[in-house]
Amino acid sequence: MKTFQKTLLFLLTLLVVLTPPLVHARQARLSDIVVTNTAEHLIVYFSVEDCFTAEMVRAIESGLPTTFTFYVQLDERREFWWDRTVAELEVRHTVRYDQLKRHYELRFSEEDNEVVTVQDFEDARRLMSEVAALKVIPLDRLEKGGRYQIRMMAELDKIRLPLYLHYVLFFLSLWDFETDWYAVDFRY
Repeated sequence: MKTFQKTLLFLLTLLVVLTPPLVHARQARLSDIVVTNTAEHLIVYFSVEDCFTAEMVRAIESGLPTTFTFYVQLDERREFWWDRTVAELEVRHTVRYDQLKRHYELRFSEEDNEVVTVQDFEDARRLMSEVAALKVIPLDRLEKGGRYQIRMMAELDKIRLPLYLHYVLFFLSLWDFETDWYAVDFRY
């Protein structure tokens, strides 16, 4: 009986030692969601947390362009009928590190792809993951007293490598992410 217990203990120890440690990856998620308005537009603010992995940072610093796509959808909530989509937006933030000039070039589709350059990666990270004062819809297109729901999500665009490099560099797909949809209900 003692040999059975020793063998079992040995096998359990071997299993624990040879099993790779489980990595609890943080799930990318939206945070700091604010829905408000100006005198003319409904606007939204939000940011993405836990979206940069070490592999992604290395890829960006090697010069690989990386794009985050943010989706925003505004629905009019109607009782006894299907909800009606009032507005749909797709916003892209792209970062590329210029190794010769040693700065990050960022493009924002909501600002007509204007190029912003920053020297520090933390500034680039913050700008990439924030959507600030995004104009969703003019207020005159909303009904007073109407019920609405704004939904948003973010994803990292799939990397498109030339020729057959995606077969060689298959590990790049390991840092693709997509957040859940987040919704905020409100009355106008």
